Amino acid sequence: MPRRLVLALCLALMAPLVACKGTENVTGTPIGGTDSRTLASMTPLITKSLTVTSAETAFGFPDARTTTPPIVLTYMVEDGKKVSLTFPDLVGPISTALLTDKNSVVTSLTILDK
Repeated sequence: MPRRLVLALCLALMAPLVACKGTENVTGTPIGGTDSRTLASMTPLITKSLTVTSAETAFGFPDARTTTPPIVLTYMVEDGKKVSLTFPDLVGPISTALLTDKNSVVTSLTILDK
């Protein structure tokens, strides 16, 4: 009897997975994708109190990230540009913010006092 119960439970849990067809009808970009992230939307939030955690909360997960200090979070924005935010460690506030355009020209971004 316990075998039948386990089998019935497994079948009940697997049936919805088998019925799932995938993402063939999905259109557009996911919420929080690079199309919705712009330089103009990011710059007011780049303040001296910004940390790695608050950056990920405000901007979403980065497109690239270093894992050892200094921590650099890189976000792709419009027109092939990228914003790189540098932090001394996981808990320290931001130290630099740079904008790199599609021609690899690097510009320093202002870190606000807010």
